[in-house]
Amino acid sequence: SVLDGLVAGWPADASPKLTDADKAQIAALGKSLPADQRDRLLVLASRWGQKEIFAGQLDEVLKTVANTLVAENASTADRVDAARRMLRLSDNTKTIDAILKQVSPQAPAELSRGLISALSDSRVDEAADQIIGKWEAFTPAARKSAVSVMMRRAPWTLSMLNAIKDKKLTRGDLAASDWQSLRLHKDRAISSLARKLDTNTMDANRAKVLT
Repeated sequence: SVLDGLVAGWPADASPKLTDADKAQIAALGKSLPADQRDRLLVLASRWGQKEIFAGQLDEVLKTVANTLVAENASTADRVDAARRMLRLSDNTKTIDAILKQVSPQAPAELSRGLISALSDSRVDEAADQIIGKWEAFTPAARKSAVSVMMRRAPWTLSMLNAIKDKKLTRGDLAASDWQSLRLHKDRAISSLARKLDTNTMDANRAKVLT
């Protein structure tokens, strides 16, 4: 939709100059939209630094989107989209927890993978710890998706490696290609810890090459 395109393409550091009349028109437009479409406008207003345009509407919109997230009769695509929209509206540990609650061995594999992948939109440093806390409830396919997500941000990657060090995860949860990327990571804390953990199963000659 047009609103989806605006949300995706609007520069993070660009804020339009809005008159009071403009704000009133945008607020009226929001009220004319169904609650399950209004979140796009709320996200835009937030990026503009104009959250007050939709004062009092966030809770209603979040509730509507959250209902789609948990609706078993909704399509996988709609539920994954709801997860991403919730993160755009309220990127915090509470939202992440709500998304992870929908991931279980009984959930459709495509849904679990999609919801975990949606977490890559978050910027919450604690997200990796929340993912790791659900590890026992993840299928092998879900774990693979989770590793991919945690490889995307340095704080998450470091949390993942520390979880391996603390034996909350196993070295085998990561593919050989993951370990190769981690050993060469530009973040020295990550590359150093990865080399230390990866040498646990290396032969002596390979260890010498890497160190």
